[in-house]
Amino acid sequence: MRHFFILFIFFISIAFSEEAPSEPLTPPDPLHLKANWWSYYDVDQERLGVRIQKTTESLENLKRDLSPLQREQADPLIYQIIIGLNTYEQLMKQRASLSPQERTPKEVYSFEEFLNLGSILNQSEVSYNSKLQKIRIEKTNLRSDQSHLDALTAAYLSMTKSSPSRVIKGLTVMAIKISISIDEKKLSLLQAETSTIEHYNKTLEKEIAFARDHVNPTTIELALLKQNIERAQIQGIKAQENLLTIQTQIGTSASLLSGQKILLGTLNRAQSQVQSIQAQVEYILGQVMKEPQKKGVKAIYLELASLKEGQDLVEREMDDWQSAAEHYLALAIAESNKDEIELAQKTLSFIQMLGQNIQLNEFLFQQADFLIHAHYVSFSDRIYEYWQNFVIYFKQISKWSHNSLFKIGQTPITTYGILKALFTIIIAYFLAKFMQRWISRVGQKQKRFNRAGLYALARLLYYCILLIGIIIAISGVGLDLTAFAVIAGALSVGIGFGLQSIVNNFVSGIIVLLEKKLRVGDYVQLESGEV
Repeated sequence: MRHFFILFIFFISIAFSEEAPSEPLTPPDPLHLKANWWSYYDVDQERLGVRIQKTTESLENLKRDLSPLQREQADPLIYQIIIGLNTYEQLMKQRASLSPQERTPKEVYSFEEFLNLGSILNQSEVSYNSKLQKIRIEKTNLRSDQSHLDALTAAYLSMTKSSPSRVIKGLTVMAIKISISIDEKKLSLLQAETSTIEHYNKTLEKEIAFARDHVNPTTIELALLKQNIERAQIQGIKAQENLLTIQTQIGTSASLLSGQKILLGTLNRAQSQVQSIQAQVEYILGQVMKEPQKKGVKAIYLELASLKEGQDLVEREMDDWQSAAEHYLALAIAESNKDEIELAQKTLSFIQMLGQNIQLNEFLFQQADFLIHAHYVSFSDRIYEYWQNFVIYFKQISKWSHNSLFKIGQTPITTYGILKALFTIIIAYFLAKFMQRWISRVGQKQKRFNRAGLYALARLLYYCILLIGIIIAISGVGLDLTAFAVIAGALSVGIGFGLQSIVNNFVSGIIVLLEKKLRVGDYVQLESGEV
């Protein structure tokens, strides 16, 4: 029994101590690919170059043993393998810049340097987001390519070694695996670059926070900032005039080029609006840094809220402009029109630049919040600050409610408009009910008033308040009341046919109330004798 136990332990130890497959010492053979064939190239740079050379010689020798038909199929695959291996070698030599750029904060910053830090951060974040998007795309492509390789490898392994197409299938497996390895190496380098940029952005954000509290107030020229606002406003007027000129010249033309020109003119106007907002926010920043007590916190927040609302209007249109530009580009490519393609590409670049300017303004708005919090520290200032932050947050989460659900004529109907109309009608209903009950209570307490008259007044007031509420609700949605003349005409036809008795009864009730022939508590006996 003891000897049996020793033998059992011996065999178990052998099973668990089985060595991993050794590294291949010869180039992969497309006819006899093993599971670990890629490990032949998973070596240091010095040995990799030698092994690529051996692979090239091996593949050239393989071509000599192939039939003319096989050689015709194998040539492009062998060429792809050799080029791919050399590309992989070059990527192995590359080194991502893992050491981020170090920034040494200055003791004092000028106002211009502080603003420039924001521009640098904005450009770096654009690069960071672009690389993140590329990483997501590369990962998706790699998953797809790996699935294709797995299916191809399974098909290769299921083939007999004597199959004439096995060598072609093996070369295909090698070519795809090398392509995937190249993409993986590119992805690795891209991820390293992204991490470097992320670290750089964090360092830059710390410097901005330091610089915000160490700006030399004497470098802030409010007069110059005021001139920047005036110049931006003039550019806005010119952009508006230019758009009107384009629309006038094009007239009723429905050509693709005409639509692109109008879109580009609209974007130019939006760009001037964003630049005007930027100049005004910079002026507010200068005021807060140089003369913090000259203007109250309420006035500053009102200005910022107005500017933020103007930018939100531009930002809300960005997706529509992007979709329109992409649609124009697709149509231009379909028509193979060089001018239209160039204009569509220019429009897309303009939209990208406009988005970057909006992001820069968001940075400026954020800096304004920080500065207000630092310079306005009284209890009332802090309460107003918290209130404004709540308002801003509420507006941000309610942006979706301003999206158009459908249109009535040319008026877009939004969720916000519907909710506002319903709220107005509900308020009008409860107000009408309150007035009706109040008049009824007055009649009960004051016996000198005619109860029938008070009842008629209460009912009429109820209908009037409800009608006014409905009119206000419709106007609040943005609908033109004159458009309801058509609806009223349609209703009159309906009344004439199907609703005549209902309207007659309603009008008759109003007349009875006004004539005061019936009083509260009276009984009416019908011709049938029913009371």
